[in-house]
Amino acid sequence: MTTKRCLLVHADAFEWLPKRKGMSIHAVVTDPPYGIIEYLPDQLTKQRNGKGGIWRLPKTFDGQSRGPMPRFTVLGPNDLARIRDFHATLSPMLYRVFVPGGHVIVASHNLFMHLVASEFLKSGFELRGQIVRVVKTLRGGDRPKGGHLDFPEVSVSPRSCWEPWIIFRRPCEGTVRDNLASWWTGGLRRTLRDLPFSDLIYSPPARGVEREVAPHPSLKPQAFMRQVV
Repeated sequence: MTTKRCLLVHADAFEWLPKRKGMSIHAVVTDPPYGIIEYLPDQLTKQRNGKGGIWRLPKTFDGQSRGPMPRFTVLGPNDLARIRDFHATLSPMLYRVFVPGGHVIVASHNLFMHLVASEFLKSGFELRGQIVRVVKTLRGGDRPKGGHLDFPEVSVSPRSCWEPWIIFRRPCEGTVRDNLASWWTGGLRRTLRDLPFSDLIYSPPARGVEREVAPHPSLKPQAFMRQVV
């Protein structure tokens, strides 16, 4: 579908990217399907019911209705291997179609962002830092299951207050100045001429009309996505 300013394509990236001309894309912002487990039919049923499976969050908390969120601590070795394999397939596809200096910004998770980074680096990308999305959630911070009375002072994992978005870049041709002149990319657009782009962005979860438009379990708010894109 074509609008006045963009072309919207509904396709599987693994099928679409090989058809693209090499060195034809300047940037990608993506939130890959880390779920592996939670998008299986039985898990989606549990997510809709707000109870059981990988999904853990009450449908209401402090009087507010909340959608269940996945807890990635339940992923086993095979699940983590599938995450690694996914990015081992994705990263060389992106490298081929990127122009020199092209950036990819990838949403990730503290528990397995090392799997993402290792595969992108193997494909030839440079690690250029992270964007810290500061977001308050109810994920983590729980007492030991079945031992909350015996060990009330213990949290099994930290309460999650931020989300990492990893920044990779295909190496530039020459200096950044040279690359900007040749390929129109290689750096990150400044927020304002006198204000650099920051790697710290405060961003509440998507709510209200955004979820009515796109009821996805890990929907990212437009206020955040506009800054990153």
